[in-house]
Amino acid sequence: MKLINIGQKFGKFLIDRDSGRDVYEILKRDIESLKEDEKLFFDFGGVMILNPSFCDEVFGQIEQNYPEKMIIDKNASHALMVAFETVEETRGVKFNFGENL
Repeated sequence: MKLINIGQKFGKFLIDRDSGRDVYEILKRDIESLKEDEKLFFDFGGVMILNPSFCDEVFGQIEQNYPEKMIIDKNASHALMVAFETVEETRGVKFNFGENL
């Protein structure tokens, strides 16, 4: 499993769809370089704002295009989890929330 700290890598304010497209392209390369049974674990330490549009553009697409390749830290703040809940409802996906590594 490969750990990615979203806050350290992309900043603490993740707010718009355009930025999300850029982040998705970066993370897509990380996913495509994984071994078949390997997953990415996303830690949201340091992230203060996660807009649902950004969340959809990045994590909604990852879940839709690369199912079973992503685990999201279930210890993310409630405010951040709201963005994931919104994406689950609108996109019809179900995120995999797991323990911190």
